Amino acid sequence: MVCRGILKPDIMGPGVSILAAWPSRGTNKMKNPRFNIESGTSMSCPHLSGIAALLKHSHPTCDQDDQPADLFAIGAGHVNPLKADDPGLIYDIHPAEYIGYLCSLGYTNKQVWIITRMSIKCKTQRKIPGGQLNYPSLSVTLGRSQTLIRTVTNVGQGNSSYYVKITPPIGVRVAVKPSELHFTKVGQNAKYAVTFIRTNETRLHQQFAQGYLLWVSAKHSVRSPISVQFG
Repeated sequence: MVCRGILKPDIMGPGVSILAAWPSRGTNKMKNPRFNIESGTSMSCPHLSGIAALLKHSHPTCDQDDQPADLFAIGAGHVNPLKADDPGLIYDIHPAEYIGYLCSLGYTNKQVWIITRMSIKCKTQRKIPGGQLNYPSLSVTLGRSQTLIRTVTNVGQGNSSYYVKITPPIGVRVAVKPSELHFTKVGQNAKYAVTFIRTNETRLHQQFAQGYLLWVSAKHSVRSPISVQFG
């Protein structure tokens, strides 16, 4: 399943030339090896799983839905465990939102049940397009204009303010409202809207463009990658 409103992968971890355990028996031709240098997703997965475990230990009240957002929001795709431990802002998402997303794809009630093991009636669900899921990334297929809504949760200093900085994709004007976010306590939410408007600078035959959005405070810089496909 491919959704143009969701930028993939969610996160990237080290997976090339990783020192790993190696079986001493079997068909390998190395003489009594204990370790080997390996590459691939099987090498990256333990890194990310271990970092998630460390974050859970550091923030025991944080649930599993928060942790991928922590990792991604600061690293903008590449894992940064030190910054992930103190991200400032996170993009939380709840399982019910994925149900609305599945229903928006046109799945039947039975198909949604197969995935969720929950009795769902899609006609009663609020449909949520992929681009409107509360992901840290922003991905759009752009005609003339489009607006995405995001909600951030303050997990940094209780009394803090953030202002927006934008590096827009070529051929796109990006407007963010509000341009400043103010928090008075930890756990407080703030919502903002990002509007993408196609300009005359779009290059002939240009299919994709990229940029990023930053929320900056005195201590934190929370980055969201932007991906635009021109429709």
